[in-house]
Amino acid sequence: MAFYKFRAPALPLATPQYLQDQQDQFQNALRLYFNRLDSSLATLSGPTGGASLEFPYGSFQDTTTQTATAINTGYPITLNTTVTHNNIDLDATYPSRMVASVGGVYNFQVSIQMTNQTATSTNGYIWVWGAKNGLDIDDSASKIEISGTAPDEVHYADTFVVGLEPSEYFEVYWATDNLDCKLLAEAANAFAPGVNSINVTATCVSAVYA
Repeated sequence: MAFYKFRAPALPLATPQYLQDQQDQFQNALRLYFNRLDSSLATLSGPTGGASLEFPYGSFQDTTTQTATAINTGYPITLNTTVTHNNIDLDATYPSRMVASVGGVYNFQVSIQMTNQTATSTNGYIWVWGAKNGLDIDDSASKIEISGTAPDEVHYADTFVVGLEPSEYFEVYWATDNLDCKLLAEAANAFAPGVNSINVTATCVSAVYA
């Protein structure tokens, strides 16, 4: 599938007198430009047109178990691996922050593996929510109860749709009322790949509108 990357042609300035050769060159330059423009627009309007577009995106994960040091305290969930990305990156200093280079409305899909490893069969709660530029997003929290009788393990998934301007960032936070509740990572075994404590995918779904 051909998709042309081109710019408008540099058209020559007209001479004081009409010259057919110059007019022919002028028309040929325009003809070539509009033929390529027509071809690109036809590609975009076809059934596979989306494959010709480049959107910001990212896929991030963390391969370590994350623990809280105090109950009822919010912690940003860190990410230590970038799987793939385009114009959205992890902050080198604060690896919980997914920073947009291009403004847009982003869909963040979050998947977290949780566990309660208490030895006293005490249930625990974990809260998860989104934050933009370090500020909690209103009404974005989920509350998950984890039994302490196994120890138990719970898989959590959610979606956050957030508008970001260039250099703004999104984070996922968590808190717990039981320090035996953790975000669990496990190494690969003989029959399955490793388990990440968190996976996040980010896709740009729209421009930002006021």
